[in-house]
Amino acid sequence: LRVYAEDVVGDYTGIYARNIGSGDIIIDVQGAVEGGGNAAYSNRNAMIISDYGSAAGGSLVIDVLNATGGGSGGGGYDAALIGFNQAVGYIELTSTGVVDGTDGGGVYTWSDVNTADGGGITLSLNSVTAQSYGIKSISYGGMHSITVAGSVGATDAFGIRAENKSGATDLPITA
Repeated sequence: LRVYAEDVVGDYTGIYARNIGSGDIIIDVQGAVEGGGNAAYSNRNAMIISDYGSAAGGSLVIDVLNATGGGSGGGGYDAALIGFNQAVGYIELTSTGVVDGTDGGGVYTWSDVNTADGGGITLSLNSVTAQSYGIKSISYGGMHSITVAGSVGATDAFGIRAENKSGATDLPITA
């Protein structure tokens, strides 16, 4: 699944992509992604990208300039950018602009691939601002790294929360 776009605006979610088969999900947005124009929704996300494929599933590769979203729904679904992987691949998320979790979180990634040589998460971000949390990232396997060139800030809780679980290896954080 490949999505290439300039700017995306959604009343609820800007981009929602879900893979339950094989192959990678590749999202490349050269402009801004915005979700949550309708305040009636508690979770208003710029992107929700998930790979629930079997052993044949793939990786999530997300490249976006700016992302705005977030909400008050909780459960991890309240962030501007969300990436879940329960397949065999990895999560690679890059934002060269600003991720703004208006009234929720900034970035939430979770990889349930429980092997040392598979899975993993790589976040390369420029700047993250949010209300509840800046970055929350949980990995059960592979290399897990977070790099932020600018600032990370959240008014209610933590700036960065990163967890390595059973099969994950290193966890370098540069911010």
